[in-house]
Amino acid sequence: MSAVSNIDTCDYSGYGGYASNCGDPDYGLVYVGLGISAFSWVASMVDASGAARRYNAKHGINTADITPVISPARNGQTRVGLSFAIGH
Repeated sequence: MSAVSNIDTCDYSGYGGYASNCGDPDYGLVYVGLGISAFSWVASMVDASGAARRYNAKHGINTADITPVISPARNGQTRVGLSFAIGH
């Protein structure tokens, strides 16, 4: 069994020994490969931020922690901004 054709139904009688009629293709292994690829792609997206943190910690790279801030101003309006700490 291969990913493209089912050898059991091939007709090798003509064309110098080459298969002329191999029946319907068997895409089972192709679908399994696509499923494995999709799963590993999603797993790498889930682990991306943790992998970046581990890499930065291992190589001594300091990153900035950025947090959104919403606070009231003296004139009654709302202030929106970012608070960040570098290398803690």
